[in-house]
Amino acid sequence: MTNKEIAEIFRDLALISEFLGENPFKVNAYRNASKIISELEIPIAKLLEKNEKIKGIGDIIKKKIEEILATGKLKKHAELTGKISDEMLSILRESELSPRIMRKLHDTLKVNSWDDLRNAYFSGKLTSAGLGASSIKKIEKALITKGLI
Repeated sequence: MTNKEIAEIFRDLALISEFLGENPFKVNAYRNASKIISELEIPIAKLLEKNEKIKGIGDIIKKKIEEILATGKLKKHAELTGKISDEMLSILRESELSPRIMRKLHDTLKVNSWDDLRNAYFSGKLTSAGLGASSIKKIEKALITKGLI
């Protein structure tokens, strides 16, 4: 697997964990791992083969990387992606909306898909759900980018 593919797994872990309200330290560890791995110039597999220490990657994250390299997947990733819809994961990946905002929309307006997000946008209920102007602009931008408005 490439560094980019591994980094994307950790990005997903961070997004989904934050959406689910998991421990912020865990979320940040996943987010930092994604950033560090994506910026590496050498394949992470080679660094681990040489048993080189990677600044910012602790033992727990290192074990997850080793699992990915050995099996091509991560059990924790499969577990977390199974807890949200594919469309919600798509929204988290493809928009600038924070997972916390999406959780709020999920809980208050039952947003689970791009269509739900579009309907919430046009319903005028976003402000009553507690969203401010900047979040609403991000929703508008995401919907435009997706071709939904």
